[in-house]
Amino acid sequence: MPPLYAAPWSLAACALLLCGRPGPAAVAAALTAATTVRVARRMSDADHPSRAGALLSLAALRGTAEQLLRCATRHHWPIATAAAVASRRARTC
Repeated sequence: MPPLYAAPWSLAACALLLCGRPGPAAVAAALTAATTVRVARRMSDADHPSRAGALLSLAALRGTAEQLLRCATRHHWPIATAAAVASRRARTC
């Protein structure tokens, strides 16, 4: 089993959110909104497709964030340690 299994859009959104700036956060929100629309179109037989799409997209984003945190502490701790030594921002996260 791979240490990280996530959709590319959610990895990109998490990376943008980690920047900590309003611009990248807006791009991450737009990426999540586009995914919400795409998922809602596939669920046309649901009672509330847009709500279901939003919930699924946000759940995927949260799951990816949790996996990234687990990977930083379990599988990729040497990389996280090196980043903490090199960057003040990495130490505060």
